[in-house]
Amino acid sequence: MKVFNDTTWHEMHRRWTLGELDSTTFGVGRENQEAVRTLLESGNETFESKGILSHHKRINYWNSLPADTEWKTARLELTDLEFERIRTIQDPQGWGFLTNGSYKLVDAALNIESGTRVDARISGAVSALSLGSLNLTGITLHSTLGSEVYTVAEGSARLVALYLCCVKNVPKPQCIDAIDVIWGVSKARWIWSPSHG
Repeated sequence: MKVFNDTTWHEMHRRWTLGELDSTTFGVGRENQEAVRTLLESGNETFESKGILSHHKRINYWNSLPADTEWKTARLELTDLEFERIRTIQDPQGWGFLTNGSYKLVDAALNIESGTRVDARISGAVSALSLGSLNLTGITLHSTLGSEVYTVAEGSARLVALYLCCVKNVPKPQCIDAIDVIWGVSKARWIWSPSHG
């Protein structure tokens, strides 16, 4: 992964919230979506903070990220090698089920593709990517200092869709070679990171 710049906790939350606006699971609802988007894209930190706080569904999850995390903007190459390093959060009923307990993002993708697992979020992301409307803003990865393994804090379904449509299979016309992400690095292990690599 290529690092561009250091960034802030605020900017990570702003992008994360923008990325979730269209989510059927974590979104704000159509009636508030454009108002929140306007706040988040205002360029005014006070208004952006209001947009972030209006979307507080996962505040405890956000706050579980290690306090010593240093945030960066980075570029993730859409390659087999990079995707082999990506893990989902340690969530036995969700991503644990989709990955057969490995928490490897590619295992979730392979299980979805083979039909042994089904997930509406991933199906929706694959469909949106095929239509050229997949929102890639706010994909957030976290790793422990010195590790080459990343845990997806936000954007797992979108990353599975990118893997299936742009890496594993013949790339669709909408595919790109890399995406911009937010990457957090800390000395402390994040409680949602799988304990095995």
